[in-house]
Amino acid sequence: MRSAGVFALVAAVAAAVAPVSNCPDDLNEVSLLNSGASYCITEHPCSGIYRSDKPPTKTACPAEGQVSSKGDRLIIKPTCCAIINNTTNVLGCVFEAAKYTCIAPSPAPIPTLQPLPPHSANAAEVKLTTTAPPTTEAVGAKEVSVGASGGDATTTAAPTTAAPTIVVLPVTQSATQATALSSGARRQWNIEEDNLIAIETNVPGRVFVSSWTRWLSLSALNRKPEYKHVTAVVEISGSIGANASSDASQSLIDQFTLTVDNSTIFVDFNASGIHNDGEVLVEIYVRSPLERIAMHGSAEAYVEAGVLASQRPLSLTTATGDLYIDLANVTNATEVTVAATGAGSVQLVGPTLTTATSMALTSNGDGSIVAFLQTASITNVTSRAYGYGDIHIYSTSLTVQTVYSSVDGSGSVVYASGAGVCRQQEIEISGVGNVESSRLLCVDTNVKIDYSGRGDAIVQSSNSITTDVRGPGNVLYFNTTPTKYPAYKKHYYEIKDVDANKLNESSIAWPASHAPNAFHVEVTSNGSWLDTVSVDDLDRIILFGCLLFLLLILLYILYRCYKRYKDNKDHGEYQRLQ
Repeated sequence: MRSAGVFALVAAVAAAVAPVSNCPDDLNEVSLLNSGASYCITEHPCSGIYRSDKPPTKTACPAEGQVSSKGDRLIIKPTCCAIINNTTNVLGCVFEAAKYTCIAPSPAPIPTLQPLPPHSANAAEVKLTTTAPPTTEAVGAKEVSVGASGGDATTTAAPTTAAPTIVVLPVTQSATQATALSSGARRQWNIEEDNLIAIETNVPGRVFVSSWTRWLSLSALNRKPEYKHVTAVVEISGSIGANASSDASQSLIDQFTLTVDNSTIFVDFNASGIHNDGEVLVEIYVRSPLERIAMHGSAEAYVEAGVLASQRPLSLTTATGDLYIDLANVTNATEVTVAATGAGSVQLVGPTLTTATSMALTSNGDGSIVAFLQTASITNVTSRAYGYGDIHIYSTSLTVQTVYSSVDGSGSVVYASGAGVCRQQEIEISGVGNVESSRLLCVDTNVKIDYSGRGDAIVQSSNSITTDVRGPGNVLYFNTTPTKYPAYKKHYYEIKDVDANKLNESSIAWPASHAPNAFHVEVTSNGSWLDTVSVDDLDRIILFGCLLFLLLILLYILYRCYKRYKDNKDHGEYQRLQ
């Protein structure tokens, strides 16, 4: 338990020796050059002396779209950590301009949810009008504080103009009913679980996972002391329809449950009816970076910049819904594991990712994986396309030690842009998809195409290409003739453009604001055994049935031929040769 007396004493001593800050104790206050406002950020502000032989460690700055600590100003121009004095090489946060040399990437912009007031075209900030929040219609509400596991819940009456119910986790029971909004219903959970590292959801609609910086920028109320020990906030809002009653919308929100276990936030949708329709938005704000994101439901999910951690293993998976990931703040990672296990696809943007020990991309279903990188050095890259989905890797320049690509379906593995080098490349094909890695100049390449492999391997290798081809697929090499290669195989000297080259980073549809998404969930009851059969298994059942039918027809024809022969023989039409 926290000691109130000790905390008060420490606070008093700190107040006596430190200037008053507009930011909570665990946030840093920083100002930009030529700006009269201050901003709250989680990392160390840009400061110090720049040295070319020593990379700076304090480079954080407020982001475009962030609201000041007093809520009176909004940044509308990109910022960065730059050299503000060329004589002394002093570092500071500035609005991007040609006269400044930025020494770190600009922070990812925060989408602005409110219309901007009139301002000059050259303005870097705009002044916001701060007004008291409007009162709401009197609605009966209750506030619940959930204690530790096994503890009793304390219920107190809330003011009739209070915000929607807030539930503090760890959660050991369902949240109480939230106040219905005019456009639907909403519920908020405040989580005080330390060491959160993962999020798992199984929900419809749309999910946004955002950093704590965005949460602080939404409202000055979010910087109040009651959020000091909160490590994550989950807000779920939804509506059955424009003409639906607030009770109907509330019944939709009541079907969502939230639990915290083993440093993981679990958000689930437990459909109570056969047909479930509506619009849902799930927003999750985390104070500390995460290591794992797993999306199991039909919702499309957006993981924004600042959510995932650097220098840690990252695991990102989706099943039915599409998953969009922004790694703008991640410079290096020990492992990056991305998996699409169903119909949902994954689109990953990593403009600042420069080093990683390993990257594993796996598509097991219809969903594809598209990764956009810049200049990166990765020790091991593994790509497995086991279904209909493709794996496309876009980059400016890649340096890889070992590359492994496997195809066991109609999906292909494609290095779709840029150039790169690798030391050893292994390719296995047992499906109809291709492996197109000709943009990587490898030293040695080994290709194995199984009996069922109809896809081609298009490679580039300087020293050797060894092959074990048993199926109809071909091994083609591009540009560089290797020193050693199987002369009896077909070869190709100029690769054709692939469809993947038509994509670019701007093709990713990222919503300008956090908005709900419509959904339809149908729960089958007393279903037949066909409900449990996958599409591939159903295809095999149909094919087996057709083959069995043809076999029966063949047996019937043979039976008729034999019967006719026997009848003719019994009637003496077949005589012995004399």
